[in-house]
Amino acid sequence: MKPGTKFFKYGFAHSIIVYPDRLIVNGINGVYLSDDAGKTWTVNTSLNIQTNDNKNGNSTIYQDGDNLLIVKKLASSAYDIGTEYVLYHSNDRGVTWTKHPSNDFLQDERDIYSMTLNKNKLFCSINQGLMSSEDNGKTWTKVLSFPEDKNNYGYRIFEAGEKLICVKMFMGC
Repeated sequence: MKPGTKFFKYGFAHSIIVYPDRLIVNGINGVYLSDDAGKTWTVNTSLNIQTNDNKNGNSTIYQDGDNLLIVKKLASSAYDIGTEYVLYHSNDRGVTWTKHPSNDFLQDERDIYSMTLNKNKLFCSINQGLMSSEDNGKTWTKVLSFPEDKNNYGYRIFEAGEKLICVKMFMGC
């Protein structure tokens, strides 16, 4: 088989990080690392154990040099889709992961839904608004408040050119 024509069945990827000597694929079945251009893969078991190996949860990974941040949905069992999002970080390109120190603050604000990096700022959508951090998530400032409504949850943020877009994912946009 020609290189690039064989694929592994580990689940679909939410995001991919490319280093010159390492590939990191973040998908529904965990975070996988390859140090040989994708010929072989190892699952990051420490992160899967911390998040209960959630096969149904959504997660997103962000890169800043060798530092990585991942927003991961927790589950109470392998069959639970989970409702709580948490933030983990790695300082060694995905080998080890620990809960990020800002989790308590973000959880007090209610549910992390998505994150993105934009112009050296980290943005995080939570249930009640949009937060930003200029120090890699150590401190947060609310930059946008969402109307308080029982149907107001689940905002996805992403970049479009020079703009940062925030889109409601559930119950209409």
